[in-house]
Amino acid sequence: MKIKEYKNLAEAIDGTIKRDKDYILLKHSLGKGTEIKTHFHKRANEFIVIDSGKLIIKLGKEEKLFNLKNKAVSILFPKQRVHSLLAISPITYFVIRDKKDISIYKK
Repeated sequence: MKIKEYKNLAEAIDGTIKRDKDYILLKHSLGKGTEIKTHFHKRANEFIVIDSGKLIIKLGKEEKLFNLKNKAVSILFPKQRVHSLLAISPITYFVIRDKKDISIYKK
């Protein structure tokens, strides 16, 4: 799992995107216990950028617990790699994709 740490959310977003390139940016909020089911994207690399809350992220067979307080992180989900997310506390985060793509959910 490729994770980069930053001082704050603004630095994390700036450090994740390249200048003069188009991205898809989504803002999500999840309640405690909400899960984003296992899925992947055929064409797009996806990043999660978050600066507070507690969550579990799975990428393939790797699983990591995040308990964020005084820092932000950017986490890469490479295209075609299955991933999921579970909110242990209420969270708000950004999803950044490097191109338009759909989510394909595992059964």
